[in-house]
Amino acid sequence: MRLICTSIAALLIAVSFRGTPPLSSAPTDRRESYRSPIDVAVLPDGFRALTANYSADSVSLVDFQKGERLAEIPVGRKPAGVACSPDGKWAAVANSWSGSITLLEIGDMALRSTGEVRVGDQPRSLVFSADGRSLFVGLAGSGEVVQVDCKARSITRRWNAPTEPRRLALSHDGMYLAAASGRSCDVRCWNLETGALVWERKIVDAFNLHGLAFSPDDKELVAAHIHDRQRSIGQTNIAEGWALDNRLTRMTLAADPRTDYWQIGLDMRGLAVGDPCAVGFSADNRWLAVAAGGTHELLIFQRSVIPWSSGDPGDTLDSSLALEDGKLRRLPLGGRPVTVQFVGKSDIALVANYLLDALQVVDVRAGKILRQIHLGGPVRPDQVRQGEIIFYDARRSHHQWFSCHSCHPDGHTSSRTFDTLNDDSYGNPKTDSNATRCGSHRPLDLARLANEA
Repeated sequence: MRLICTSIAALLIAVSFRGTPPLSSAPTDRRESYRSPIDVAVLPDGFRALTANYSADSVSLVDFQKGERLAEIPVGRKPAGVACSPDGKWAAVANSWSGSITLLEIGDMALRSTGEVRVGDQPRSLVFSADGRSLFVGLAGSGEVVQVDCKARSITRRWNAPTEPRRLALSHDGMYLAAASGRSCDVRCWNLETGALVWERKIVDAFNLHGLAFSPDDKELVAAHIHDRQRSIGQTNIAEGWALDNRLTRMTLAADPRTDYWQIGLDMRGLAVGDPCAVGFSADNRWLAVAAGGTHELLIFQRSVIPWSSGDPGDTLDSSLALEDGKLRRLPLGGRPVTVQFVGKSDIALVANYLLDALQVVDVRAGKILRQIHLGGPVRPDQVRQGEIIFYDARRSHHQWFSCHSCHPDGHTSSRTFDTLNDDSYGNPKTDSNATRCGSHRPLDLARLANEA
């Protein structure tokens, strides 16, 4: 399994350098490019949304009530995040391989680029300030968060945030900014009025911290991640949840040194939840939705009955949630759901599905998909896409506990060591040398690896 994962990871890195089209403001025929939506932003009007299309270097404007694609515009290379201003007139896109953000004007049925702002190495996530005048951008490559003045198009503040801040969240009152660092699994929270760091928490033995959201009352944050039990990766340990498992972590916003964090396990015995990568709250705080990219599903929790544990939550899902009584639904979505956002004060959630090239509209109360909007691209997967499908699929592992992506996120490294037993010995943890060399996720390192592949 490890050899297959490493080989596919190298292939994915190599093919990602095949002729990416140059940035242009001219209309482009992008029908043959996979869209791979990796992020979604809901517009304040409640019927339109924007998607960041990672493989197509584009952003799409979608009417999700009618199921129509309204517009698509080219941006920088590998757009990894998209955000909309509070008034719905402007948008911004984080171009992870270009080191820039693209600013967009939103029309009724069109998008117009108003220019790029260079921000630094590997912008992955971004959010607008409450007044819409600033943008906060997480720079995964340089390990920092920056504030950008939208009018002056310049960086006004910087905060240190190692290692690999992948997800940002703004409190609903606009007072606090939080960042989740994917590899170090640190969560940091800043007071935006003073610019001071309020607190910093490390989630012990966690990795791939790729989801983060404020609760509607701004009293807490919830993050999704994998947990390393630090035992050998053998069949028995995998089956029992003693190797890797998948969790949610809850942190209070209050900087109380007597509190740390609370967790719940997500996995059922024999039916784990591989690669939880995004979380979202409904506005009324009734629902908490979790996108599980590896097992191609959306977990829908009744928020008030989640049995958070102040200690180790155990190997598997709490028995009170496994009764099929509506407290937790596991809704199959297919593909690779990577982002979930609720629409206003409704029970409707939008899911960006990377491998289906689609935006999915989900009724969380009913637990069903209302609509699936194809964003374009080939209908049949080519060999490279088939390799991606294998790489991100946790169902191919024993009891679907993890995928190739779990240990090699996006074809790189989780910066952890694992005793995989492929050398017929115990107690000899190891990492993949190729993956470790490109651990900074920088295009220059990836290009060198592609030349060697």
